[in-house]
Amino acid sequence: MTLLEKLNKQKQRAKEFKKDIPFNALATMMPSDGVPFMAKSDWMPVLVIENMDADTGFKETFLVDADVAQSLPKNKVSSKMMHVLQTQKDEIRFAILSHKPTNTWNRSKLELIQASNDGKVVSVKRDKEASVYGFSIEHDIAPFEIDMVLVEESLEQAFGGDYFIDSLEHYMAKQLLEGEGEYVETPDGVDDKKQVDEKNVEVETSHNDEIEKPKPISLSESDEWDVDDIKLDDEDDFSFDFDDIPEQQAK
Repeated sequence: MTLLEKLNKQKQRAKEFKKDIPFNALATMMPSDGVPFMAKSDWMPVLVIENMDADTGFKETFLVDADVAQSLPKNKVSSKMMHVLQTQKDEIRFAILSHKPTNTWNRSKLELIQASNDGKVVSVKRDKEASVYGFSIEHDIAPFEIDMVLVEESLEQAFGGDYFIDSLEHYMAKQLLEGEGEYVETPDGVDDKKQVDEKNVEVETSHNDEIEKPKPISLSESDEWDVDDIKLDDEDDFSFDFDDIPEQQAK
């Protein structure tokens, strides 16, 4: 079989190809457009470190123990607020935002979360031209209670294990203290825009072969995730949730 014949045979599969999304990344994405959900705002203040994983092309979000955070570089740890979303199909998502978002995507995300917190079922529509999440109130869908048992289970799955930095022996803590790795700096209330450039990403070569990154959690495609949740950068092949698109680039 010639190369052209092979490509013709596989063209549909190539057209439909998508990356598997690590659960940690999926859990912090907004539901797809048109998916009804309820939200609980200001659920939990958290300390976070966000890292662009070059292996998977997705943003990793680590929760940090408050005692451990005292020993880490302060410009690497951000204080943020975790909001909880539950879709009509009982899928849990976590929106982790600065206390005073400056990015248009994040400001609009907070507005729709607060609208749902008042007891309304809402759905989002991504407006790329305006760089915001538009939203609609779903008047025909009765409000429902967020299942806190599901929230606890999803929290453990998304941020337990390697994604909770509870010791200075954690591989990410070691890299931070040794000045290694690739990180997205997001000081609370100052830089809620996570762009990969020389202004707010520190990229250094690791010299410690003993430090190994955990493999991302493998997850099959979600029927509530679509390609609009991801922005592919042609140069670096990084993938972003829309939170991460700087205002000047998203327009």
